[in-house]
Amino acid sequence: MRIAVAIETDHALQSPVSGHFGHSPFSLLAEIEEGGVSSWRLESNPYLQHHEPGQIPEYINRLGAQALICGGMGRRAMSFFDQYGIKTAVLPQGSAEEAIRKFLAGELGEAEPCSGDHQGHGHGEHEHGAGCGEHH
Repeated sequence: MRIAVAIETDHALQSPVSGHFGHSPFSLLAEIEEGGVSSWRLESNPYLQHHEPGQIPEYINRLGAQALICGGMGRRAMSFFDQYGIKTAVLPQGSAEEAIRKFLAGELGEAEPCSGDHQGHGHGEHEHGAGCGEHH
């Protein structure tokens, strides 16, 4: 299994989980074997400065991820991930390593849409706001 974690820094497994996947500068791609991380690699977000609806979910799908963990995302992004069969989960705060461990243990809630004011994002995606990334 391959898990993508939206992260804020390039410190790999110690990087904090990004509050919103679309604004995450990096993704950590972790290969899971025998219940743990067997290897990982970092990918820069090619759409960090600007993205159209569905571009980042399609990119994560091309990277071969079966799951994505982030701090939160909008309803529209969730529907794109769902179309690709990519599970989404949230960890409002913590490291990539903690996110993966909790995901594998079944301790993370499924992603639910953020509920903030979304002006200025340009395509109906939710900005990180009230309710974004909360554990449901």
